[in-house]
Amino acid sequence: MVIFLFAGGADMVWHTIFGVEANLAAALSPSHLLLAVGAVLLLTSPLRSWWAEGCPKGLPAAAGVAGLALGTTALSVFLTYASAFYPGWPLQSPTCRRTSAPSRATRRRSGSRATW
Repeated sequence: MVIFLFAGGADMVWHTIFGVEANLAAALSPSHLLLAVGAVLLLTSPLRSWWAEGCPKGLPAAAGVAGLALGTTALSVFLTYASAFYPGWPLQSPTCRRTSAPSRATRRRSGSRATW
């Protein structure tokens, strides 16, 4: 909790001094990385508590599994730039993103072969 609160203050100072980042720089700023660490530690505390108690069944197990799901979700939000399915996706502007390949009719009209 302390790490997350400290990172929130550091993020405010960072944005005051350097402004608001864009694209991948926003996810990789030091204050945002510290926020990610704090969030993952905070959200996985039920999991770590359940594990330290010897993995009892019932409600503590449900809380542990929920903590694992929340921690995984928080971590995946910060790692979306490393997706293997859309290489370079966060680095492109929204106007340059191609969501699907051009149709054959479009390629025939342009008179050239596909180069993607």
